[in-house]
Amino acid sequence: MGVEYCVYLLPRDNTVRPSPGAVAKLIEAWVAHRYVRAPNDAKARESVKFHYRPDEHAKQSGAYVETEPGKPRPLPLVEPLAAMREVLTASEAMIVWPIHDTMALGLDYPLDRIPDMGDPKMGPYLHLRLEIADDFVDRGSECIDGLYAARCTCGRDLRYHLDHDLFYAGRIKRLCPTCGAAFRPQDHETIVGDGMTGERTSIAGGATSRFAIVVDCGKAWNRDAPTSVLAKPTFVTLCETSLSTKLYQVSDYY
Repeated sequence: MGVEYCVYLLPRDNTVRPSPGAVAKLIEAWVAHRYVRAPNDAKARESVKFHYRPDEHAKQSGAYVETEPGKPRPLPLVEPLAAMREVLTASEAMIVWPIHDTMALGLDYPLDRIPDMGDPKMGPYLHLRLEIADDFVDRGSECIDGLYAARCTCGRDLRYHLDHDLFYAGRIKRLCPTCGAAFRPQDHETIVGDGMTGERTSIAGGATSRFAIVVDCGKAWNRDAPTSVLAKPTFVTLCETSLSTKLYQVSDYY
């Protein structure tokens, strides 16, 4: 079992890939509600210590972007819609806000409970991340089963893998290369285990999607909570309203 905890917020219509405008609206809402710092926040830059090389690219704007594995770059310092129009021309993109101390940055924590960091003057750390792809990212782990069925009705196997991968997961073609039919993950059930409790349930679509909001808590949580630790309702509602789409949650230890 893994040692790092994360929560995925996924569109209930797993085929959804939000427009640049919708993603820009989400980012603006996160800034307004203090889930991420505003670009050019000088006070925040002074209080942030960057422990990982990619995170250094977030110093100015608060976030970094990868559209090619291992090639992080700063999120453009322009208004969010212009930034998303630039970033989302890529077939796949990952946008990451490294947050090393929510208390020092004056930020709110997006989950419904806060881990004990062992120091009352220290807030929890996390990486808040957007994962966006043209085809489906078929996430799997010890907790999460990938989709069992990924064949088109014409019989074509739609699975494939990339040699260099942003998301460390398999892919499923959105459109069948043989007949052009659209694949729908939500038409297929798979087994997902709660990352905290281990309880196994069957979920339509599993954790397979073209878009995901990821609250990556690293090792801030120990796997000893008696109940689930998920995104708090106000954070979910904010995200759903910004994106104009319903979301569901899957948690994981990886």
